[in-house]
Amino acid sequence: MLSFKNTHLSETNGLLSLSVSLVNHLSRRSYTLRCELRRDEPVETIDVTRFDKRLRSLRTSIDNSFSGN
Repeated sequence: MLSFKNTHLSETNGLLSLSVSLVNHLSRRSYTLRCELRRDEPVETIDVTRFDKRLRSLRTSIDNSFSGN
């Protein structure tokens, strides 16, 4: 069985840092999990109508390639 101890979460300049200590009660071992998540830059929004047209065109091209057209 693992338990969590000493959880630390912080954000600095778009960087989210997480640190968690894990303790295994059976083996008496401890582990530390650390990770960092960076915030992505904003992306351009997608026009749904234009995307749908491009998707249909791609599907048609794929269908035609399999049917031999």
